[in-house]
Amino acid sequence: RHPGHDPNTVTLKARQPQEVMMGKRGKAPPMWAWALLLAAMLLAPAGASAAEDALPAPFTAKVFRVYDGDTLLVRTRDRTQRVHLYGIDAPENRQTYGRNARRVLEKMAGGKRVEITPLQAADDQGEWIGRVTLGERDLSVEMLLAGMAWALPEGEHSAAFSAHELAAREARRGLWAGLSGTPPWEWRAQQ
Repeated sequence: RHPGHDPNTVTLKARQPQEVMMGKRGKAPPMWAWALLLAAMLLAPAGASAAEDALPAPFTAKVFRVYDGDTLLVRTRDRTQRVHLYGIDAPENRQTYGRNARRVLEKMAGGKRVEITPLQAADDQGEWIGRVTLGERDLSVEMLLAGMAWALPEGEHSAAFSAHELAAREARRGLWAGLSGTPPWEWRAQQ
């Protein structure tokens, strides 16, 4: 103890670099320990592995379920995947027009084979964001033109999608026929 030393404070002794490399008995760790350390460093992911970051190639799947106006459950022979339509936000099922939006998407795509181009890796709920097409029809665009979704303001598609939303507003289609209601992102923030 030193005069004025706080008993709750720990003082660390600085080690020389060669002391750090040596074990307690002054010997270097065995070669197998270095090999194990090197293997662990090479195999350990840096954040997320490349396999997790890599998006799959576009694929065809059958729409198994429509959750709401912008989310599908699709199925292939070897996987089932939840996909959110890119660039749009449709009313939630419990919102005004939410069930209508789900029905419109069900009528468009329910039980049909669609092409999915994943654009963003799965989130913590395992949901991808992707471009979903039925033949030549982009389902995000179709939902906007039907007046059943809002265009998201960000992304390379935002100007075109905003124009589709505006066309539906001006034609008073879907949720734009009456009161437009609360945008889904504001509604979710209030819940």
